[in-house]
Amino acid sequence: MLPAIVACSLLTLLALFVPVAGAAGVTPQEPAAEPLPATDPVCEPSPEIADLLSQLQEVAAECGLSTGCARRQEALLKSALEQHPGDFHLTRAAQDLWQSFSPLAEADPAGRDERVAEYRRNAEEHPESAEALYLYGRFVADPEQALGIFKQAVTADPGFPWPHLGIAAMKARLASGGAGMDDADKQAFRQEIGAFLDRCPGRLPAGAGLLSYVSDKDFWRTRAERGRAVLEAMGPERALGRYPALWRMLYAGTPLASHGEVDPLVRADLQRIEALGLEQRKAWWKALDSGYEMLGDEANQERIRNARLEHDPCGTASVFARAQKWGEEHPSPAPDAPEEERTAHARLTWDTAGAWIETCPDAAYFWHLRLLAAQQLDDLPADEVLHTADRLLELADSAPYKSGTPTELEVAQVYVEHGLRLEQVHDLAERGLAKALEENDRMLESGGLPERMQEMVTKEQLFLRWQALQIEAKAALALEDPAEARELLLDLRNLADEARPGDDPSALDTSLFQTFDGGYWSFRAELADLEGKPLDAAVFRARAVALSPDADAATEKKREARDAWIESGGSEESWQALLEGFYAEGGPRADRQATLWDEQEVPLPEFELADLSGGTWHRKDLEGKTVFANVWATWCGPCRKELPLVEELKKRLAGRDDVAVVTLNIDTNPALALHFMEKKGYTFPVLQAGELVNQLGKQGAVPRSWILDPAAVLRREQIGFADRQDWVDSVIEMLGKVADGDGSSGG
Repeated sequence: MLPAIVACSLLTLLALFVPVAGAAGVTPQEPAAEPLPATDPVCEPSPEIADLLSQLQEVAAECGLSTGCARRQEALLKSALEQHPGDFHLTRAAQDLWQSFSPLAEADPAGRDERVAEYRRNAEEHPESAEALYLYGRFVADPEQALGIFKQAVTADPGFPWPHLGIAAMKARLASGGAGMDDADKQAFRQEIGAFLDRCPGRLPAGAGLLSYVSDKDFWRTRAERGRAVLEAMGPERALGRYPALWRMLYAGTPLASHGEVDPLVRADLQRIEALGLEQRKAWWKALDSGYEMLGDEANQERIRNARLEHDPCGTASVFARAQKWGEEHPSPAPDAPEEERTAHARLTWDTAGAWIETCPDAAYFWHLRLLAAQQLDDLPADEVLHTADRLLELADSAPYKSGTPTELEVAQVYVEHGLRLEQVHDLAERGLAKALEENDRMLESGGLPERMQEMVTKEQLFLRWQALQIEAKAALALEDPAEARELLLDLRNLADEARPGDDPSALDTSLFQTFDGGYWSFRAELADLEGKPLDAAVFRARAVALSPDADAATEKKREARDAWIESGGSEESWQALLEGFYAEGGPRADRQATLWDEQEVPLPEFELADLSGGTWHRKDLEGKTVFANVWATWCGPCRKELPLVEELKKRLAGRDDVAVVTLNIDTNPALALHFMEKKGYTFPVLQAGELVNQLGKQGAVPRSWILDPAAVLRREQIGFADRQDWVDSVIEMLGKVADGDGSSGG
């Protein structure tokens, strides 16, 4: 399989590569609120439209990423547009429902194509209309093409603010694709986002989403103050969803040492918001939670979270909050942890999720946790396993979240592990595979993905096919159907050959092929057992062992294969000769560490970064040593799992003057990192490095681990957290390789 790496990538990618939905649904019969003070209609919707958009956001917060949820919003928007045809703000909201990776686009790609064609025709028929061009540009997947269209819209009407925002978003998207930003790019970006916020000062969330690209604190402080005036005119009830963005901009515009000047403003806002008592509004709870988190007020944040859980125990936010808190208190063992430890954790997860389900029987995420636990437990009652699978399949399409693996494949895997409904496995696995491949194809065809991400998506397609085929092969073998098993083994052989690396392969490509090829021979051995051919089975197992990319993981298989060979009449000498021949034929094994680290050659630019203790760092401070640098954020779950190991790494390397450990925090509000560090008691340096990471084009998925050579050149990068017990040892090993001059080798 691909290295077991977990990163905060899905939501980050959606934010970077897909325009995020900015609105969601409403009950039209609700009475209109008092009219707002005079505002720019290009920037702000009318009071009636604002009510519609606010309620649409409530629907989105309630039901999340499911197709059914998007259909509810679409129906409400359709009704609203019938009453207000052509309204710009409603049209933007309707567009958001059909963006590239949205549930509706995935469920009905032809429907999205029709909408793209409609906006393209309108732009072509009205090339002088900045609005028509802007709306078409929002539907263009290729960022370079979209950037050109937005620039055309600005030329058509420089005073129309929205294309300026589009240009800034596309520049950020291109930078995230690996292009980075030079000084000219940063200046142009600043001008565009400034042009938008100067015309539309109340649109604070749009600015807050781009905070890390402009380091000028006065820029953000000034615009936050202008935005506050608009929010005050709206009133806290109507501006609920914008206050967290205001606070983020205020903190970003204030030096860390002066954050005490901002805290009273935020606390006063929170007191006014809490006094509204809008428990039925998702945005009310979110604003309170966000504000107290920014203040580092854990007591009030916990109070709000507990109150929300009591008020709406089965709401989407409560479900995820409960699971997240439990997960932090009961962390999952590493994949290479002892089996008894992993089994005990799976048992606890099964029981805990079952208790939650008694209260929230429609919470798909709880059922999903139970199914994952079932994969590791072989003594569960069959009826409970089947009920879990059936219920999750029933709820999957309406689930307010997306799992990395299609539900059908996960259920098929559980059926095989427990020997249940084996005759259904083939069709179930094929359905899940088709869904996953369709989504991956859309990602690849959409354009704008960084080259590294395109490569990973392509490899993911191979793994998905491998996963489905091996599940189907296991079912065929369990059903004692050798004919079906042979057909599937032929498919596995073809897949392994497709993954066969060419000249000068990367370590990951080699590992990929060896995994597929070794797996193929393992299944050949199981088929030989089924057909009563023990000698063949022993030979096939020996070949599988020789091809394993992981020598440690192959130890048990090697022992089993040897025992089978001896039982079939072979000798110890012939076994060793056989194995040596297979090892020679298999070629060199992939370096296990190298499969987790991407080769890089990126010199760090000159920089001046503040750390959380008030110090200042420059490029020269990292020169002369081999440096481990970890890129992280407080909102990133895998980062929080990795940071204790970063602290252990720092302690292991204490006293050595040839190596250093630093971390690069990308939170736009450094106070969040400061509160986090104070709570955890970590001692590693934390540099405020969002702009530097953006400048290098490295702001996609986090966490990221970098290894720099003594010339401050980035030589190796690992994206995501490789959850393994030997993580610290693996980093020290790679530090040594880079120090020895192997940083530019293939590992």
